[in-house]
Amino acid sequence: GLIFGLRPAPTACLTGSCSWSENVPYSFTGPTDAWQGRGLVSDQAGNLYGVSPSGGAQENGAVFELAPSSSRHWVETILYSFTGGSDGGGPTTLLFGNDGNLYGMAAGGGTNGGGVVFQLTPSANGWTEAVLYDFPAEPYGTNPHSLLQDSAGNLFGIYEYSPCCGNTYGLIFMLSPSDGQWVFTELWHGDEQTYFGTDLFVNMTIDAAGNLHGTGGGHNGCLDDNEHGYIFELARTSDGWQYSTPVSWDAYTKFPTGGALALDAQGNLYGTTGSCGSHQHGTVWELTSTQ
Repeated sequence: GLIFGLRPAPTACLTGSCSWSENVPYSFTGPTDAWQGRGLVSDQAGNLYGVSPSGGAQENGAVFELAPSSSRHWVETILYSFTGGSDGGGPTTLLFGNDGNLYGMAAGGGTNGGGVVFQLTPSANGWTEAVLYDFPAEPYGTNPHSLLQDSAGNLFGIYEYSPCCGNTYGLIFMLSPSDGQWVFTELWHGDEQTYFGTDLFVNMTIDAAGNLHGTGGGHNGCLDDNEHGYIFELARTSDGWQYSTPVSWDAYTKFPTGGALALDAQGNLYGTTGSCGSHQHGTVWELTSTQ
């Protein structure tokens, strides 16, 4: 794998066919490097950070940094290599925290074997990892993703659990710092009334007020065509978190969302689907804010 950049032409492009120039800051070198690196985030200095689900010294995943140098090349540093044990393994997502620390989630390892939420803190001797939360053990994997942070330093994310019989549901959680510890709070989970089915949360973003927005969907396994999709919001209120679905389609309508979500300054939400649309090859959609 490799990290690439795209730069537009120096003059304004007035059509949809103008080409961009590509450069490759770094190409990964092998399994003990940041193999198949992904999930790039940046700090204010322009350094890039990402995760490798299977690379690193133990080939159980790694967190890496790419820093620009004066020679227009980028220098890679492995900040942490996971062992697959209590520290976690197979990292899936990363963010650069408000406090200068890195936060992420891993799909394996940890006390229960279901993955962890971790923190990497910089020091003169490198980066030190701490496990903030151990996901419960799940036979089908927790698939942690969509890690976010609000202005108060609280962390939010999604994982999946299977309470019975192959059913799988999404769970949205918050981790709050308190007296040197992190307190776990479940904010919402998928509809467990779905008989032999799924109700998963696909992606999530956060607005300036700290409200969460995302998409989800699933199916009832008893009826092959019984699928559903929706856009959800978890809003902060004086009584706690209030869950709503501003848009929810009927049980037979597909809404195969994916990728990242984006919010503009007016609170409009944007996303994509992998299929549907007039040509059945995907859409870019907008949910207009009513505020």
